[in-house]
Amino acid sequence: MSDDRSLDRATTRFLHYLSTQNGDWKQSASRDVNIDVRSIRMSESPHVPFDDERARQVADSWGFEIVDKVKISSRYYWKVRRTDAPSVDIIGGPRRDLVRANPKAREEAKQVLQETGVDVLDPAECYRIEEEASKQQASAVTGAWNVSCLGALAMVFGGFGAMFFTTFPVSIPLLVLAVVSLVGMIRSNASRARNKGKFKEKHLSNAEAIRRVVHVAEEDLLAGWRPSGLSN
Repeated sequence: MSDDRSLDRATTRFLHYLSTQNGDWKQSASRDVNIDVRSIRMSESPHVPFDDERARQVADSWGFEIVDKVKISSRYYWKVRRTDAPSVDIIGGPRRDLVRANPKAREEAKQVLQETGVDVLDPAECYRIEEEASKQQASAVTGAWNVSCLGALAMVFGGFGAMFFTTFPVSIPLLVLAVVSLVGMIRSNASRARNKGKFKEKHLSNAEAIRRVVHVAEEDLLAGWRPSGLSN
């Protein structure tokens, strides 16, 4: 393939949202990426309009698919999904068969295997690591949501309980609910901390090993490399 570094700004910006560099292990519990249509089109070339069809072509070049176009708060987003992603895609990057087809990524994978024992070229092993890490991270995200909701309920019930403190038949049930919510928040926060610790202990290093190889493939894909049958 040719080493073509002339990708237009809109395409490069679109691909950034699909890349490993766009993640920090704090993604929401979803396998989808929402890409702001307007922010991409602000970077488009007058000669290469970035319409829905162009978005599909670019997504396909990295092994993604556009599953929907949604409107959120008056803005439109492309909902994009890696075709071989687990239930929660915390690593991102191109479809894994594209990574395995890339010569530079294969060389990096050999180095990773020697250093860490993780075989990124093994489809089953690679998917198992991503799936397990994704489940753990999804649990942590859910735990954070639970902590926030229970904390808010504790404040609301406690506030109203204090407001009606002189009216015991009203205040006592509210204060009880506040205590129950507070206990639930503490327990949920402890569970979240355990999940976060398990993620770092069991999955972070393996997921980083996969991300390292994926990043090498990304760099080559951005430089213009494509396997036979895929265009820029």
